[in-house]
Amino acid sequence: MTGQCAAHPDSPAVYECDGCKKLLCEECIEEGHRLLFCCHCREMAIPLASGAPATTIELARERKITAAYGLGDALAYPFRGLGLYLYVGYVFLMALLNLASSVPGLGCGILFVQLLILMILPGFLFAIVRTSAEGETELPDWPDWSEYGARFGEWFAFLLVMVMVALPTWLFLWLGGCGAVDLVAGSWGVGCWVLLGLGVVVGVVLWVPGVGA
Repeated sequence: MTGQCAAHPDSPAVYECDGCKKLLCEECIEEGHRLLFCCHCREMAIPLASGAPATTIELARERKITAAYGLGDALAYPFRGLGLYLYVGYVFLMALLNLASSVPGLGCGILFVQLLILMILPGFLFAIVRTSAEGETELPDWPDWSEYGARFGEWFAFLLVMVMVALPTWLFLWLGGCGAVDLVAGSWGVGCWVLLGLGVVVGVVLWVPGVGA
């Protein structure tokens, strides 16, 4: 039992003042530049529960994570902040590269640009997972493509995730008797496609959060 707030008896206490020792609810704390303070004596507020936010950064992160987040917010996520410009720029760049691919002599240059874009995509996906876990609701910045070691490490992790996702999928298809030869021959039934979907879902749920994040 942590007790009730000294100023608001109907509210549970989540902090204790390091100065006046009063129990404080969330309404009784003030946010400083980095730390949380008692609104009664302006001394530092100490969280009562282990792992509770003790700084303004941690408190802001908790508020973002616990805030209501609907389907509309999730669908709009890629277009928040710089996301809209990144998306439009990416589509424009890829369309421009496709058009330029028909110009003689530009093939190698276009391939090099496409490889650069492809090299930073896994890092960008991992940055989205990491910043989302930290409470951010806007797209992060693109990774620096010149950091080759970090980019290759991200690609290795990305391939590892893909392998982990593929393992349950392969197991489901093997148990269901759904082979690659049948897929090429076009003889897969509805059951095989259902097993394929289930395998992908199981693989994503099991491995993407653990390995990818």
